[in-house]
Amino acid sequence: MTKWSINVSTSLEPTPVGALSSAFAGHVTGPAWLGSLGVSVRAMTEYDTISTETWRVHLPSDWSERECSAEHTAYFESADGAKGAYFSTWCFRDDTRSVREILESFRRIELRTLHEMKDSAWQSVDEWSSDNPQLSVLGADFLDQQAHYRIACHLIMRLP
Repeated sequence: MTKWSINVSTSLEPTPVGALSSAFAGHVTGPAWLGSLGVSVRAMTEYDTISTETWRVHLPSDWSERECSAEHTAYFESADGAKGAYFSTWCFRDDTRSVREILESFRRIELRTLHEMKDSAWQSVDEWSSDNPQLSVLGADFLDQQAHYRIACHLIMRLP
């Protein structure tokens, strides 16, 4: 079995209004169950706080912002280029859908996009969610074993 080296750890916090979507590409830190997959997890100790008017994230100190052509999106990458994270922000002030409906619509787009990738065989490794009146979270972890590539998507939405 291939050993995976997983080195990214983050903490995401959305601001009071809007949604934050992040997609981590590469080898990504996850919960303890990764060990059961033969995954080697290494803790990172040096972090920088990066923030905008809509979000704040803690990334390893060797990560830096790179060029990204997507609107309302920031991309950060590790110094060795093996790991990256996209952070996108949207505001839904006049949307009549529930928080869960909005997050589920993003999830459907993520799944469709993964399955449309040519020469990829994505497997769902884990999904998570939590809801309370002010904050909703929806996430999923995907693995393409043949490509040795992992993507974790974490969606956060906070009401005003």
